[in-house]
Amino acid sequence: MKFKHGFSGSKIAFRGLPNPRFWPGFGNPGRAKLDLPSLFILFQIAAITLLAFMLPAPVMAQGPSPIARTVTWTLPTLAGSDTLRLEGYRPSAAFNLTLPPGWKPAADGQLTLDYRISDLALAGATLTVRLNDQNLTSVALESDAGSLTFDLPANFFQPGQNIVELAAFLPLEEDRDCIVPNHPARWLELGPASRVSMAVEAVETALILADFPAQFEALGDGSSARVTFVMPDEPDDHGLSALSAVAFALARGSVTRPEWSVVSASDFSPDALTGSASPAEGPVILIGAARRNRYLAPLAPPGSREFGWLSLTRQDWSGGWPVLAVGGPDSRAILQAAEALADPLATLQMSGETVVIETLTPREPAPPAEQFTLADLGYGERIARGTGEQSLIYVFDLPLAWSPGDSRLKLHFVHSAILDPRVASLTVFMNGRTVSGIRLDAPESASNVVEISIPRALIRPGRNFLRLTFDLGSPIELCDFGSAQGPWASVRPDTTLTLPHGDSGGRLDLDDFPYLFASEVDLADLTVVLPAQSTATDFAEALNLVRNLSISDNQSPIAPRWVRAESLDEETKRSHLIVLGDPSRQPLLTELNSYLPLPFDLATGALLPTYGIRVPTDAPDLGVVQALRSPWAENRVILVVAGPSSAGYSRAIRFLTDPLMQPELAGQLAVISSGDDTGLPQVYTQAVADVGAVPGVGVMDRFFGRFFGAASPWPAIILVLAGLLILAVGSILVLYWNRRREASQSGGH
Repeated sequence: MKFKHGFSGSKIAFRGLPNPRFWPGFGNPGRAKLDLPSLFILFQIAAITLLAFMLPAPVMAQGPSPIARTVTWTLPTLAGSDTLRLEGYRPSAAFNLTLPPGWKPAADGQLTLDYRISDLALAGATLTVRLNDQNLTSVALESDAGSLTFDLPANFFQPGQNIVELAAFLPLEEDRDCIVPNHPARWLELGPASRVSMAVEAVETALILADFPAQFEALGDGSSARVTFVMPDEPDDHGLSALSAVAFALARGSVTRPEWSVVSASDFSPDALTGSASPAEGPVILIGAARRNRYLAPLAPPGSREFGWLSLTRQDWSGGWPVLAVGGPDSRAILQAAEALADPLATLQMSGETVVIETLTPREPAPPAEQFTLADLGYGERIARGTGEQSLIYVFDLPLAWSPGDSRLKLHFVHSAILDPRVASLTVFMNGRTVSGIRLDAPESASNVVEISIPRALIRPGRNFLRLTFDLGSPIELCDFGSAQGPWASVRPDTTLTLPHGDSGGRLDLDDFPYLFASEVDLADLTVVLPAQSTATDFAEALNLVRNLSISDNQSPIAPRWVRAESLDEETKRSHLIVLGDPSRQPLLTELNSYLPLPFDLATGALLPTYGIRVPTDAPDLGVVQALRSPWAENRVILVVAGPSSAGYSRAIRFLTDPLMQPELAGQLAVISSGDDTGLPQVYTQAVADVGAVPGVGVMDRFFGRFFGAASPWPAIILVLAGLLILAVGSILVLYWNRRREASQSGGH
């Protein structure tokens, strides 16, 4: 990988002005004089230069506009739910307030807590507020319900994450010695009106590409923020894949989920983002060739005529929000720059706000190992601390081609010595099923090594979840202890998983989405097939699909490629595919139709339920999500997101890209209807016989499917006629052989 960095202390070769000794009147005063004609020429040069700098150049100016705004973090954003319940003797909760680079508090913030507390815990109850490990205040709770407001000093905040911690003290009059620290009467509940509000303003600061995408985090709830992707008017497949790579990188590193929209370069203007003359209300990402976009051209660095490049700046029209430019002389160079941004290791090397990608070494997919440690998965030492049940969750992916066998977990852990051996325990879960239980009865804090067998039935191709749940109970001593001296258990990163396997493949289930495509430890072999004649709306829907594929723990250096249906080639067909669009706009469905669990009437687009498949008959515009094995390559999956109409397809893609709806997926087929009066969609999921997973039968199914699943009937007709011909010739040979044998037997007599 070879970068050429720009700005911010980077090295760029500039082409300078001509040598002064060749200018009139300079360089050799003994041989030339500064006469009137020379002065006139110099005056002209100065005038032209001054005029050039005075010409309007709306995108050349750097730095944010001094715009202040008030942002709010509500409790659902901070805690993930409308209410938050603190339970125990000394319960606590921590909230993360993220200030993206380039923003700072314009004034002190305010923390508002809408609370209610148990009557039995009210006497003597207190609440302490900390900001970034600094105590702000501690107050006594004087009523069983109310609202409290605390000031958050602006000078206590820092760029990036800011942690607001609430620490409660909930004594009980009847249990002053804290014999029962987890008494059910010890609780404090925060209501939905709890929030943090703060005025922020943009500041002059350099934006570093290595920090991407921290600069794109939403401020506060992010409900008003929107990331706008600006694409060429007619992007080719490389340009669309560049859009996918940038979105993949953005989603992987983002905590919040702001709205994403796509506009074409000809329709883009800062005013169009808000419908007024005000600046943009969110970050902007410009993708394309600089010569075709007047907003991209001034951002192109020197040396960008041959290579792809990246630039991260602020513009006067962006209202302080960052502007990411992904450019190059052609779509291949643009894609190379976007793929560099999607590679975490490459991004870390981008030390400035502008970089030229001269070369990018392709990252070879790393095949999953049969034995690996938690450190290999990217996990360090993790500690479960507190009282009661505390869980640690580990995630790993297995290829679809694997058929896992009985596995082994060699667990290295250590725990504090104050645990009560009568109640403290460790329970191991694999994919939600109990594997084993261990009593934590060691007399001292010593290292423990335990080997556990995991039945093959609990491990599956795709994503797997290993959960270690420690029941730390309460310490033997009284519960008035600091957090550092409290009960704890630590899992070491040299814990090992051994996964013997075969290669016959596993089951196919929509419940594994978005982890169906784990043939390797990345998404290099996944292609999204867009509908024919795709529009900006299609791009935006596909972007939300990429957002779900690029979850925070997916460190794949390679994003899925995009291709239009009309340009799909035979080589691309052999990869994992996500096929988008209804039959009228997705020609690939014609080839796949005979393999689908729920096929279409290709003439009308209507659904054709086969034997055993149930479809609502009174619901219009059904959406359909189907999973099947690829007929073109072994161990490849095809996910079809479609519907009998464009409205049905839109319903299916919205359902698939909604994180709240994804848990409803199951089986190989999901049919989505409009639902009831609540506005929630109704989902019908069905499991279909996975013929492709049966040894031998799957090979025959793929072979004959090439003929009977073809768009033209002639391959099937030729196959049938050839079979009849072979049968006839075989019959003639058998009859001939029988007659010869009878004749020889007659001659013998």
